[in-house]
Amino acid sequence: MTDFPPNPDDPTTKPKPKPRTKASVAGINAGPAAESHAILQGMLTPDEKIIHHVTISPGIYWKGFAVLTIAILLMLLSPVLGLYLAVVSGIMLLIAHLTKHFLLLAATNKRIIMRAGILNLDVIQLRYSKIESVELAWTLIGQFIGYASVVITGTGSRIIIIPFVKDAIAFRNATNEQLIAREESGKTDD
Repeated sequence: MTDFPPNPDDPTTKPKPKPRTKASVAGINAGPAAESHAILQGMLTPDEKIIHHVTISPGIYWKGFAVLTIAILLMLLSPVLGLYLAVVSGIMLLIAHLTKHFLLLAATNKRIIMRAGILNLDVIQLRYSKIESVELAWTLIGQFIGYASVVITGTGSRIIIIPFVKDAIAFRNATNEQLIAREESGKTDD
């Protein structure tokens, strides 16, 4: 007897539903984004919701790939130097991967949450009443690849820079909407 694939029109053969996780309920596919979203959900207060969660650009790897390209070309002239640069590019790519894994930037309806670092992991939470400005810094490579650094200036002398943000303009717009709405309503978090 030959097994035929199930007929999609047959009501007796229904596909098995995928298990639902917090990330899949929020509309985020499995992977690093889902993991960072789950971590972010654990940081929220009960009446807090995420307004915007940024994506870190694959452009974070460009320096490692540039050094790897030079290493491959140098292997033709000097195999030892080429091999050395290949090892250096591997380390650069590993650091870029770990940085992409640990970078987190999100705006909620109450604050901005940032996480950065590999060995020293810093988690910074700024209430909107403590934010002076949200700016974007574009490098030449960032303009070609499509990423920017988000520069958040807090009250006092606090400046936070999150690099390689793919959807930086959307993040800035979302935070500016929150800042303007709080300014117009006269609402403070103090």
